Amino acid sequence: MPWYQANDAGWNPQWYEWYFRRVPVGAAIRARETAAVHALVAPVIGAEQHVLEIGPGTGQYTIWLATRCRQVTTVDASPEMLRYLVARLQRASVTNVEVRPGRLPGPLELDGLYDGVLAVGVLNYVDDVDAALRTLVAALRPGGWAVVTMPSRSLEGRIYQLAETLGRRRIGLYTVDEARDRLQRAGIAVHRVEVAGLSRGGVTIVLAGLRVG
Repeated sequence: MPWYQANDAGWNPQWYEWYFRRVPVGAAIRARETAAVHALVAPVIGAEQHVLEIGPGTGQYTIWLATRCRQVTTVDASPEMLRYLVARLQRASVTNVEVRPGRLPGPLELDGLYDGVLAVGVLNYVDDVDAALRTLVAALRPGGWAVVTMPSRSLEGRIYQLAETLGRRRIGLYTVDEARDRLQRAGIAVHRVEVAGLSRGGVTIVLAGLRVG
């Protein structure tokens, strides 16, 4: 048996929500990440857009997106998360979200090109980050927006990496420059970067940009 579980093995939705809602550290990290993501998505999302969300998990951003655009297509690798998300959408009477299975680096079975793509906490667990970014860019129309997150190579990021290793998952860490360069090589012109976490170095790098071409 390998020491590491597969990075796409998934999480228990109830425990996931318990940690980020009830545990003070988890709640504080989520609040800072959410503020950064909202700040970067809000200026570029539009009421008539069709947005692709990769890795919606329990729907932390899904319903928020659905209230700000015409249609959201969500793709997640975890059947448990998808079932949880569908139930949550039904309880909230959200009808403009389509839920599909799939995982990066893909390819993903999608319909046409999207006006924007959001991927939060997904690239953490992808072995081939460059291939995953190319898949995201290929799903965007020219000029379409992308907001993605990557783990920060900081003290806080290293603590997070250690915790994931103890949980038998492996992740990579990036400096802001490394994260920006990877997006730009994939075809995203990065125009804004935020760092979110409990410390100055943060645990998450949030990047926003537009597809070139």
